[in-house]
Amino acid sequence: MSSSRVFIDKDVQPTIDYFSWLSSNSEIAKRVNEDEVTRSETRKIGQIFAYIKQEKAKEASFDCIATINDVERASAWYYIACSGCHTKATGGPSSLMCAKCGNTNVTGVAKYLAKIYVYDSNDQAVFVLLGDAVRELTGKHAAELVDTYFEANQELGVGHQMPAPQALLDTIGQTHKFRVRVSNLNFTGKIQAITVTKIVSP
Repeated sequence: MSSSRVFIDKDVQPTIDYFSWLSSNSEIAKRVNEDEVTRSETRKIGQIFAYIKQEKAKEASFDCIATINDVERASAWYYIACSGCHTKATGGPSSLMCAKCGNTNVTGVAKYLAKIYVYDSNDQAVFVLLGDAVRELTGKHAAELVDTYFEANQELGVGHQMPAPQALLDTIGQTHKFRVRVSNLNFTGKIQAITVTKIVSP
């Protein structure tokens, strides 16, 4: 039997009814592995960092209301991905390649990989936004912004890195509810940034 991961909103009546039923059916409740429950409740930045530091922390998702303070400008805000699987493409001898699908002649497409600095009433954090999460903020696909920039600046060389677009900079000062995911990379301390998977509300 395979397992399922369920996101639960504890504020709606069907969920309240379900937990009431579950607590009265102990044999079924024993089948629920609490370690695998994905959290989706709203937490402050400091609470998310406290969760990451817990000894028994597991991969989880949370909602976090935060205000964008700035956008990272010193590093790239996009990457060139394999058009098939969206994994970062690498340069081969004469074309782009994808290690994941094994394709040695990849058609590259620009995808978002933006870092933003956010804060709430008590704490600050760095959020990494991927793909559709950024499009939900800017209203534009990364490929559209990259194409427009390089069409207007055709004299720039192949190695030129496009600066952060105005559509992304215009998000500074906006407050959103972000769906964030903490992973093993956070638990081991390999990365401090928290990955955003979705903008829950504008």
